[in-house]
Amino acid sequence: MRMHDFTKRSVLIPLCCMVFLLGYLGVALSMGPLLLDSGLTNENFIPVIISTGGILLCASIMRDELKRTEEGKHGPEEKKGGRFSAKQAILIADLFLFILLYYWVGIIPASFIFTSIFMIFFDDSICHVGKKLLLSAIITAIVYVLYAIVFGVHF
Repeated sequence: MRMHDFTKRSVLIPLCCMVFLLGYLGVALSMGPLLLDSGLTNENFIPVIISTGGILLCASIMRDELKRTEEGKHGPEEKKGGRFSAKQAILIADLFLFILLYYWVGIIPASFIFTSIFMIFFDDSICHVGKKLLLSAIITAIVYVLYAIVFGVHF
């Protein structure tokens, strides 16, 4: 395996996401124990699970891509030069923003902003922004219900 294989977009994007998820995991673990003395989960329980699952997923994607590269199968991005697209840069920036906002303002505003940016920029058409903001609010409400009611996390 050559070093050039690690510089392809199909490997760099999961690697960047993994770096941000490691930061997210570090922030979540620094917030205290996962379980409180009362037996309830702490507010960092779900971020630890999400970041751990995301890190494992990114590692799996990178492993599969490197294996595919070793076997000589090349995807379309290698033929085009393997550059990052604007949407991929926005995704990486959105993940980084989510991690920072989670630490600064909490999970609810961070979830709303993350899903709003994701829905606006990753849809084929940028119309219906109001509908996308409403869907982001619904997704954020679901996250809140999971945290506050299902897992009993106190904000």
